[in-house]
Amino acid sequence: MLGVLAADPAPASLTVSAPNLNYHVELFERDQRGYVGLIEVLDPLGAVSATSKGSRWKLHFQNVDAEFSAGSTTCKIAGHKLDLDAPFWLEGGRGLVPASSLFALLSRLQALPVSYQEATHRVLLGSAIPAAPVQLAPPPAQVQMQAQVPTPAPVQATPSAPAVAQPPTSQPAAAASAPHRFTVLLDASHGGADSGAALGESGAPAEKDVTLAFAHRLRTELESRGVAATILRDGDTTLAADQRAVMVNTYHADLYVALHVSTLGTSVRVVTALLPATTGAASGDDARGPFLPWNAAQQRSLVASRDAAAALVSALQAQKLGARTFAAPLSALNHAAGPALAVEIASPAGGRELTSVAFQQPIIKALATGILNARPGLEARP
Repeated sequence: MLGVLAADPAPASLTVSAPNLNYHVELFERDQRGYVGLIEVLDPLGAVSATSKGSRWKLHFQNVDAEFSAGSTTCKIAGHKLDLDAPFWLEGGRGLVPASSLFALLSRLQALPVSYQEATHRVLLGSAIPAAPVQLAPPPAQVQMQAQVPTPAPVQATPSAPAVAQPPTSQPAAAASAPHRFTVLLDASHGGADSGAALGESGAPAEKDVTLAFAHRLRTELESRGVAATILRDGDTTLAADQRAVMVNTYHADLYVALHVSTLGTSVRVVTALLPATTGAASGDDARGPFLPWNAAQQRSLVASRDAAAALVSALQAQKLGARTFAAPLSALNHAAGPALAVEIASPAGGRELTSVAFQQPIIKALATGILNARPGLEARP
């Protein structure tokens, strides 16, 4: 229930840090809790508008609609209910939300990863989030790697360079008899010093941030459908091609998916490996026995990768989303020993649309459906 407002104490400020953007908004006290104006938080991030009628307040931000009610601890974002940590305040058409709910609100309203540091009143978005070490769960012990890979150059540690996960040296004996768990490894392409492609207008988020946001949302969608998913680069980490390949081949996921975005075209492109023309018996590879050259590690999994790509394209097209598949000589795919593909999501409207939840969500749902449709064939592999 709303009461009579007393005079505010001198307001503190909340700092919002996003890719190529840093700004402050006023932080107010209501019922002994910190509150911020939601319009003020969102306005520097994109087009936003709001209307109020009685106790109801409606917000529109980057094609996402939200609805709040004065005094209520619940709201709706894109038609889905969300609980707030404290009641929503409506003052003269201005909507105030508890600062402690910004993580949940911004995660639903926009597509960049979010971090909220309550102690310092800071919101971090995308690449503004400090890089964390790459952590991978131990791979299943019963899967044996067949690719011959070179030893990558040692990683030189610097104060700003996060550690890279190392392959486990041993496995508990009981793990060998554990039931197999279908797993997808998601790779947010680029990262760290490699920002990726330019995504249109000045101030647009970097490709590395958009791919990480896609990876987080796809992982959430897969896990909601009972599929285990891990993100290879879960932070603003620089990874060389050989580092990525070693990590992918160490993890032994049932499917590796590298995510890219682009402003060229309007479709989703699902890419499989294009191996060197010299691969095969004609080049003398039969003399290698069970091993394959580094640039053709994908050879024995290529048919499975193509079948998985076809399943994803079919699921996308079933939702009236433009999609096609083709082969390309991408090192991330050629160096992968298991089933592997890349997904490039394109929008000529640039980074603003690519980061829109309304744009991302139908694609993410279709990709998850495609992966589930490909699962039986992937699990049937020896």
